[in-house]
Amino acid sequence: MKIRSSLEFEDYVASEYAWRRKELTNISNVARGGRKGMQETLFRTAIPIIYAHWEGFVKYVSVAKMKYLISQKFKYCDLHPCFHVYAILDANEGQLPAKRFEAWVEITSGKINLAQPLSSSSISFIDAKSNLNSEVLREISVKVGVDYKIFELKANWIDGTLIDFRNRICHGERAPISEEEFDSLYSETTDLIDLYKNEILNSVYRKTYLKETPIAT
Repeated sequence: MKIRSSLEFEDYVASEYAWRRKELTNISNVARGGRKGMQETLFRTAIPIIYAHWEGFVKYVSVAKMKYLISQKFKYCDLHPCFHVYAILDANEGQLPAKRFEAWVEITSGKINLAQPLSSSSISFIDAKSNLNSEVLREISVKVGVDYKIFELKANWIDGTLIDFRNRICHGERAPISEEEFDSLYSETTDLIDLYKNEILNSVYRKTYLKETPIAT
């Protein structure tokens, strides 16, 4: 999949958003419409899928943004400093040189080539780690130049409710859930998807990926 313009990026995000919201609505309607004796089972069944759409949407639209930036052949030096880290990764076989003092000397002395185009290998570093908690969300946001600040108020809910319910169910715990808890989890998760959609689109509209543009982390 190639994304060669901001319009193609917008269309891709809209397509990802539409099919996921449709499936989320369908599964919510099925769970809420279940017979009383089956409803809790349906709620529990729905939660991993609701979480999967949250993780999947963030991952795929984030990769799409990187593909858009790569297609524009931006040089690292043209981009916000958060993208300069990819140049360091490229120079160190995909790893940050935590234990290589010499490598950090090269970095601080300006030997990392920021005049080359953003590498296609940068896409491989967009990883939700099958556990899109607040820490992973912050990391992905920084990697793709999305303002994380708006998600800070949601961090405790992401970790303590969404991830907690999903993990307990997927690890075989009973984890009972009421209709009110399910409704809250569904609405909060869809709100998060909406927020990320808006933030990543705005980051392209406003060209915050360019040098000297502030990105909150």
